[in-house]
Amino acid sequence: MLMRPNHGLGGYFATHPTFPFIVFNMLVRSENRRISYSRMNKASFGRIEEIVATLTPQEVEQAAAEYQETRSTTNERVAYLMREVSAFGERQHMSNEERLYCRRKIKSLCLKRGMPCIWYTINPNDLTNEVNMKLAAFRVADGEEADELMDKFRKQIGRVQHVVRDAVSSAKFFHREMGLFFEHLVAVGEDSVFGRVSCYFGCVETNERGGLHLHGLLWLEANAQLPGLFDDLSRPDSEAYGLQVCSYIDSVFSEVRVYPKISSL
Repeated sequence: MLMRPNHGLGGYFATHPTFPFIVFNMLVRSENRRISYSRMNKASFGRIEEIVATLTPQEVEQAAAEYQETRSTTNERVAYLMREVSAFGERQHMSNEERLYCRRKIKSLCLKRGMPCIWYTINPNDLTNEVNMKLAAFRVADGEEADELMDKFRKQIGRVQHVVRDAVSSAKFFHREMGLFFEHLVAVGEDSVFGRVSCYFGCVETNERGGLHLHGLLWLEANAQLPGLFDDLSRPDSEAYGLQVCSYIDSVFSEVRVYPKISSL
């Protein structure tokens, strides 16, 4: 493969349509291999081998029906096998086990911090954003050639296919935007646009084209009594406190109504 000397491997491999999937598959296989080596040294490996060799299709079907109804099974062998399989899934990004693990972390934070105050979703514009386009342009070109490519991006925003193909630049752009968001806008322990945030939780997901976005929760300091907020506001002597709460909500949240255009028949 011919490579430009100043670009290294990053630009060409990052924009290849199948290379990210190959790398992801290699990482998953490597992680599974590492876990397998560690599990084989345990005494449970012999039992797993026996269960897999003797488990019947009828037992699997019955266990599947029980899981659909009660999320558990009375078959001890299937339950044991599922626990061992989860050891692999918890270490795989975007697996069902990882989602369950994140759910348990949220519940644990709720027990420690109280109910979260703010639910947020962040979906950065990685198609026409100047920073992301510059990352994509300078990954495949240098100097004047990269500047010319940036001019083409600015003049013809429709040519976003190049940016979409460069998954590495989009991932770096997403990491940069999220880092700045948590550092300057959330600012744990300091005064921020959300108030004084004591803790946050975020989970990264992908959309249909593979674009990254973030869902998360924010806990504010002293919000452990949030479930009793309406009871506190209903007291006759809490009018001033109620005004402060409303003022805070108005300073953080905004409402924008978009009415659809009705075309004439």
